[in-house]
Amino acid sequence: MIMNGGADIPQKALWGSPDKLLRIGDVDVECYVLEDGRRVLSGRGMQAAIGFGGKAITHGSKLRAFLEQ
Repeated sequence: MIMNGGADIPQKALWGSPDKLLRIGDVDVECYVLEDGRRVLSGRGMQAAIGFGGKAITHGSKLRAFLEQ
């Protein structure tokens, strides 16, 4: 289950798999489709795609700032 934007209503991923990745540029990112049709991408995969490789805990604030631009 994937949480709905931090809300209390969990969303089930209907499609997607860690074995079937979405290629963005030179990076493979986990991608899933939720019950309500929304697509979600792996946070770690997106961090790698924009050059913030490594552990998510060290780049969380950088990713947040990037997304808020």
